[in-house]
Amino acid sequence: MNFEALRQSLNALQVQAKSADIFFRDDDADSDIPALWQLLHTFLLRGVALNLEIIPGTLTPAAIRLLQQQKQSFPNLLELNQHGWKQINHATEGRKWDFGANRNFAEQYADIAQGKAKMDA
Repeated sequence: MNFEALRQSLNALQVQAKSADIFFRDDDADSDIPALWQLLHTFLLRGVALNLEIIPGTLTPAAIRLLQQQKQSFPNLLELNQHGWKQINHATEGRKWDFGANRNFAEQYADIAQGKAKMDA
């Protein structure tokens, strides 16, 4: 990401007395790692909402505990969403993809259902 271009755009909005809605999202959360702690700390302790896309099939027990605790502490700031099942590339050619035409509906649905069950648990 080009942070300088973002900074210039935000400064231009401020000069024009305009506002912007900004959406912060982090993909592929599944492990309790320092980068996830830093991300949560940076956003949530400052009252800034954050969306995490969770890979349920690779979610570690430590990450589950961390995310449950953070969601409980910041229910209105932290959104946890399912991002596939295991992020396995099932494409036989071209773009990497865990869903797509090379897998039938039942296979794709099974992955989504497994992920939903894990997220619900």
